Amino acid sequence: MNYRRTEVLRKMLFPEPEPLSMILNVNDGVYFRPNYSGYTSDTIRAGKYTRAGLKPYLGDADEKDDLKAVSISLAA
Repeated sequence: MNYRRTEVLRKMLFPEPEPLSMILNVNDGVYFRPNYSGYTSDTIRAGKYTRAGLKPYLGDADEKDDLKAVSISLAA
């Protein structure tokens, strides 16, 4: 069997999910909610953003002014 070809096909059909982050307001200790719905201290209700979704808020950095991108795996 050709396992390398199988691996390539598997990656094409089932790509790895992109890591998600939340946006933390460091000064207030609250997270952005999705769709411009305000802020929350609850990580369950916080918005989950891909790298492209973070750009309007943080640009290409992980921190900007009082905002910080926090990985979901670190917040749990």
